[in-house]
Amino acid sequence: MVSFSKQLSDKQFEYILKRMSKYQIIPTNIYVAYEYEYDKTKVYLYKSKKLLIQGKAVDKILIFLNINAIEKSKTKFPINCSFIGCDEVGTGDYFGGIVCTACYIPTEDEQVIHNLGVNDSKKLTSIKIHKIYDELTNLLKFKKVNVKFDSAILNPEQYNNLFNKLKNANAIKAYCHNAAINRVLEKVDEKKNIKIILDQFVNEKKYYEYLKKAKVKIKKIDVLTPKAEVKYLAVALASIISRVLFERQIQELSIKAKTKIPFGSVDHSIKKIACKLGNDLPKFAKLHFKITNELN
Repeated sequence: MVSFSKQLSDKQFEYILKRMSKYQIIPTNIYVAYEYEYDKTKVYLYKSKKLLIQGKAVDKILIFLNINAIEKSKTKFPINCSFIGCDEVGTGDYFGGIVCTACYIPTEDEQVIHNLGVNDSKKLTSIKIHKIYDELTNLLKFKKVNVKFDSAILNPEQYNNLFNKLKNANAIKAYCHNAAINRVLEKVDEKKNIKIILDQFVNEKKYYEYLKKAKVKIKKIDVLTPKAEVKYLAVALASIISRVLFERQIQELSIKAKTKIPFGSVDHSIKKIACKLGNDLPKFAKLHFKITNELN
């Protein structure tokens, strides 16, 4: 099933209300303000002014509503499926290990999570990221949503040990994502229609080759796509959770090092801090980075 979603302006929202009025039906979701059905295709106008179109006549409706279809997803999913999205943080940072998170968002909770301001973590400030994470934690505490997530977290020592075995950074990412996905699936009803989306860092063939070499229980990915955090809410939330947990790891390392550990791999202070750490460097940094060889 083809789907299309778009955040609307007030003017667009009012226009669609008038344009679709004769196809209106009773909403089946409490977060939907208006629901329509045309040619076996559903059109949802959420209270947040988000538009969602699902069904075989998406193209026809987009033309009818004068909407540019560039954002339309061509991936076919059942109407009521939920998603597990996966993303990682830390792979481009010299200090720290990595955090890979798998996040499950049931269909009925998508609008609540969307309303938190969830987006690709690279497009959000640290303050906003932590605010979203705290709000999510609060929703979970009071059982307002049924979101599930789990993270495979490697500190620098664990990362370096795994790199010595697998000899490849992408193999480590595949290993960690697979582990996080399997953990989340243990928390979710197996009868639910769930699709797994992974932000692509390697082609599909290589991904499974890495997992076979690691000799782990492999869970099949339904969609492996670049910039998945922009296309899928569950991946965006996974990226936010990963960022929060990675930042916490860097804070802990800063306390241990008694100096502020920088993010990234180009900060002018990185080599200076690495030299000061001396023999303890494996506890703080990913040793396979070129920076390590440049220290001598």
